Amino acid sequence: MCGELGSACSKAGKTSRLGKWGFPVPWRSAIRFQAVQTQQSVSTIWNLRNTTHLLLCLVQAAAVSWALLTPDPFLLVRGTSLSWVQSVGDIVQHTVVFTVLSATVFCLCVVVFGEIPPVAVFVMLGYCLCVEGLQAFVPGRTCSAHDAIANITGFVLGFGFARLVTMLRPTLSRA
Repeated sequence: MCGELGSACSKAGKTSRLGKWGFPVPWRSAIRFQAVQTQQSVSTIWNLRNTTHLLLCLVQAAAVSWALLTPDPFLLVRGTSLSWVQSVGDIVQHTVVFTVLSATVFCLCVVVFGEIPPVAVFVMLGYCLCVEGLQAFVPGRTCSAHDAIANITGFVLGFGFARLVTMLRPTLSRA
């Protein structure tokens, strides 16, 4: 048992629920438990957020790859309320798609790593160029320098957006 004023417990390295004057303080262990539980909840939320963000990036990359490497990318929207997408210029479509994809990927990097690693920049830039080059091998599709420039423009806009978010967001300290 803990001795007077909790001194025996503190000397033995045990935690005491005794207060300064040796009386039991039941709320101390409750506060410690709540702090641990809150820390675990925050960690779980961060893990769920990172996983969700990663899945969003993968789904976007798959959708962009499918749309750029299929012979008829407008097959899904034809005859629906999204058929207006066909009337938007090809250059605008490429720019918007790669802006959103790049911003999503770079923001994930910021969340996970705290910065945008150079390897992520080179991978996204390579993806922008490779997916356009692969269109030369898809029947009914052509490889265009204008589309490649639009892809890179979207990449730069997405990178700029992620950098802006990085500068504006408060620093978060995780234990």
